[in-house]
Amino acid sequence: MRVAVWGEQAEQLHRAGALTKAAEVYVEGRVRLDEWSGPDGAARCGLKLSAWRCEVLGAIGRRAPRPPRRSGAAAR
Repeated sequence: MRVAVWGEQAEQLHRAGALTKAAEVYVEGRVRLDEWSGPDGAARCGLKLSAWRCEVLGAIGRRAPRPPRRSGAAAR
């Protein structure tokens, strides 16, 4: 899926350098079906999202800290 971010939000994301390959992001916006012809003349289609909200997800969302383990009789 292709995502387009516009205006000040796009500038902030660019300045922060937050969008790298494989970055996880949360986006909200309008989705539409996009159709075009490929180099071989075959019809192609895909989804395009025009985002009004885009937030980069941090590492804490992927790997939340675990509570400390109890040892001995307290664990039972």
